[in-house]
Amino acid sequence: MADAEQPAGGTVTMAFFFYGTLMDSKVLARIAGETVSPACMETAIIEGYRRVYVAGAWYPMLVAAAGGRVEGRLVHGLGRRAADAIVRYEGGGYVQRQVTVETASRGPVPAWTFMARPGVEASAEEWRLDSWRRRHKKRYLRLTEAGLEE
Repeated sequence: MADAEQPAGGTVTMAFFFYGTLMDSKVLARIAGETVSPACMETAIIEGYRRVYVAGAWYPMLVAAAGGRVEGRLVHGLGRRAADAIVRYEGGGYVQRQVTVETASRGPVPAWTFMARPGVEASAEEWRLDSWRRRHKKRYLRLTEAGLEE
């Protein structure tokens, strides 16, 4: 995280926009190391993208798409440790970027999100949270509990 944008210690001032596995409250708590209050989460939309699977993986990436809209979760009020854990979790395949998302309650909001690094190949298949939960969540939670993320 850019130090110029975030104070040392305490609460992270800018929200995160999650569009994949971190939209799931249980996954978010596991990765962040803390339960995130529902009051700190709201639905948000990012315009100009589609959400698809990373080729050969079970998690998503955003790809630019004229007229595209992706619904995700805006999370604010995270502690510094939780935010740092999320940045580590997103790891080598993604880069942290500042974006603007639209919320029903507050309109446009700046947020951090994670975009796939150049060279990461996209699948043509749309990624959906409900499908991921049915097909992969149990296995994924077992892997993260054991510290073996794919």
